[in-house]
Amino acid sequence: MRTGKLISALVVTSAFIGIPAVTGAPVAHATAGDVVCSGGFLEANAAPGLTFQTKTIQITGQGDMGQCHSLGDSTIAGGTLTFQATVQGECPNGGNGNGSGVITWNNGKTSNVQGTFVIDQNQVGLSSIHVVSGEFQGDSGSFAGPITYLPWYECLFPTGLESGRSIINEGFLNP
Repeated sequence: MRTGKLISALVVTSAFIGIPAVTGAPVAHATAGDVVCSGGFLEANAAPGLTFQTKTIQITGQGDMGQCHSLGDSTIAGGTLTFQATVQGECPNGGNGNGSGVITWNNGKTSNVQGTFVIDQNQVGLSSIHVVSGEFQGDSGSFAGPITYLPWYECLFPTGLESGRSIINEGFLNP
């Protein structure tokens, strides 16, 4: 009985001790011009498909940005992305290469982006991107996420791995 009261007292004391630290901790905020998106997805198609032989692959794809918000443009709530890339890669390691794309925001404005397209056992998407023109020109960020569909067994087929899908847990653009 006494042990139970001691544990309860420690839990309550720890909770009260933790409250000032949590409420007093600085909160990270996006700076003006930032865009943060979550809950979206990316789909990519490869031609020729990835096989166990290293080769150059053309990637095309599209996606939905999910729910977005921006302190620099309050009309941003979401958008779509189309992209293409040239990747040097093979199964099972995937590959990466130069890519470009267009984000069409829900307000009709567009962002032309360039960066690195990556496909591997963990993620699919555009990373290290830069907005080269349009809305948020000069910003940098990433729209890549964990894989939700990537059938590596297709590496065994003559046509290879031809498609993949990922979610955007958090995509962003920063000034």
